[in-house]
Amino acid sequence: MPNYSALGFRIESRLYLTGLRAAFGEHGEVVRILAGAVPTHHPTELRIGGDPTPPCLVRLYALADGYRFEHECTGRYAVSADGSQIIADLVPDVSNDSVRLDVLGRLLPLAMHIRGQLCLHASAVSIAERVIAFVAPKGTGKSTLALALVNQGATTFADDALRVWLDAQPTVTPGIRNIRVQPDVRARSRAAGWMSSVAIDGKFVLESETVDEDERPRELDAIYVLSTAAADADAPVARTRLSHRDALLVVLGQGKLGSLLGGSETATQIDRAMILVSKVPVYSAAIARDLGRVDDVAMKFLKWHGVGSTESA
Repeated sequence: MPNYSALGFRIESRLYLTGLRAAFGEHGEVVRILAGAVPTHHPTELRIGGDPTPPCLVRLYALADGYRFEHECTGRYAVSADGSQIIADLVPDVSNDSVRLDVLGRLLPLAMHIRGQLCLHASAVSIAERVIAFVAPKGTGKSTLALALVNQGATTFADDALRVWLDAQPTVTPGIRNIRVQPDVRARSRAAGWMSSVAIDGKFVLESETVDEDERPRELDAIYVLSTAAADADAPVARTRLSHRDALLVVLGQGKLGSLLGGSETATQIDRAMILVSKVPVYSAAIARDLGRVDDVAMKFLKWHGVGSTESA
């Protein structure tokens, strides 16, 4: 059974999961993925939530002994009550990429939720042993900024999914350490030592040739909501700390499971988001709409979060 490493989990899988790296050593909480039959209905099931957006409808049900996740385009998955085992009942000829997206985007975040954690739809880099996370709509520049920060000394930490532990000081676990960028961004990158491939959406997937085996959780220093703004000669980026209410709405809106966690799980999600925003600052960051100034933007973030930085918001 192949062993993979992702989001702090050691994944022992009967299914081939494209793009995940092999697990090192014995670290990580074990999640086993098996192939098998998953019933379409259970007499005690309770629908928690779903996403009715075509073409692929998804639903999550709570059962007496765990959960069932249904994805009309890929299959059904049974998840154990403790999140340690997943049984996959896939539709014929489903692609490996689609199964991987289910595992990383829905099933592992569900395992985190069961364990009392949050999973944010975010990219992140590590600066001076602390992590800053970026959330934003597609096309706002999360990956472009992350690559610029790496060019100037930061370390890739997570792409698309960020696992958050709600400790006294919230910590985060390394995720998928790739960076997905548009071709024009890749062309201007100064970063050496990157392997690149083309994803199904046409973006370049950049992966460091040097595998980082450090899976230690790091403190989460800040969360940034990125937006674009007209270029300003004096300030390539400006940040404003959000109110507690606005920060809470951001975290709830960026939960990886989204509308799947409705019903009885809504209050749980709100409670966890409130803990996070009470301990970690959430900022809005308006970035100049000028790819030529992204290095200046990165320098500003490094100044805000570098060793010995005393600059305030």
